[in-house]
Amino acid sequence: MAQKAVAAALRRAVLPHFHVPDLEAQVNRGQLVLSDAQLREPVVIFGLCCTGSIESLSATWSWRSLLSSPATLEVCGLYMCIRLGDGGASSPSLVGADDEGPDPQSRSFVNRLKRRIWDTLRLKITKIHMRLEAPGDEDSKS
Repeated sequence: MAQKAVAAALRRAVLPHFHVPDLEAQVNRGQLVLSDAQLREPVVIFGLCCTGSIESLSATWSWRSLLSSPATLEVCGLYMCIRLGDGGASSPSLVGADDEGPDPQSRSFVNRLKRRIWDTLRLKITKIHMRLEAPGDEDSKS
């Protein structure tokens, strides 16, 4: 049940928001690799409107010890543009959506599983470039 829930969550999290020309997903082996992923459209993350791309992303986890061992997420080449004060309701959101399941008990299990993975996640980011834009920045460039 956990493998199906995680696989479905990965599909919902990645495919609607990213154009991914090279997607290697070996979910049953506890691995996900993305190369040259580009956000399809601006996305709201914690109220901030973001665009960007990722050169490569690698996620690994152990199904046998998913609740006791950390998952690892390695990102190389993260390029983001963050627009302050532009978190409009018309943009899709990556954070805050409830997980859907066939029944409330299933949703509760998925939420607990997701929380446990986030609490133990090991994150490594290399080669990062972030640009912050404030409202009115476009006017000052002309």
